[in-house]
Amino acid sequence: MSADLALIGGKILTMNPSRPCAEAIAIRKDRIVKVGASEEITRLIGKSTKVIRLNGKTVVPGFIDTHVHVADFGRFLTWVDLRGVKSIKEMQSSIRERARRNGL
Repeated sequence: MSADLALIGGKILTMNPSRPCAEAIAIRKDRIVKVGASEEITRLIGKSTKVIRLNGKTVVPGFIDTHVHVADFGRFLTWVDLRGVKSIKEMQSSIRERARRNGL
């Protein structure tokens, strides 16, 4: 199995207390498949793998903007997620369940 993307030769901040840093990372289908030494990740490089040589640069985890307006967040908590609903009956069931969980 080869990686789609390999970042090698850098400082990878893993956010894992047992291994806070690594030299390289391999990614396949938008998922991290291996974090480790550059030699380990090099073994996962195939013909179509995009390789980025970090030359000592640091890679940090993705940042998420936690900026929230309290009133908007409260309104969001009342929404019903209807993604994946395939019928009116499923929609009604989802709404009923949400109302039950909210004590309505």
